[in-house]
Amino acid sequence: MGFNNVAYAYDITTGKKRPGVDVIPIDVNNNRKIDPQENFYDNADSVLKAIADGRYPSPPARDLYFLTKGKPTDSTVIDFLKWVLTDGQQYVKAAGYVPLPPEKIQAQLDKLK
Repeated sequence: MGFNNVAYAYDITTGKKRPGVDVIPIDVNNNRKIDPQENFYDNADSVLKAIADGRYPSPPARDLYFLTKGKPTDSTVIDFLKWVLTDGQQYVKAAGYVPLPPEKIQAQLDKLK
């Protein structure tokens, strides 16, 4: 038993659990059963949606960040960060991560101005 990225437990192209892998559900409200709102482990899309809308807890889910020392001034760094927030988002789900919602993307792009 261990923790893993969604892409390791699920085939992202089919959304199905990988052969020989099962996912242990988390009883978020500690009532000793998996309630319907906690039962989203059948496929990758439902897990990613549960992470995005907060039904899957943090931890183990968590936001990931890029950190810089102060506001970036190097144009190459700024271009890379903008790419991550725009065109790069198309690769996020295939890697087993949750795409950022538009409001978070815009807030971060605004910080790069």
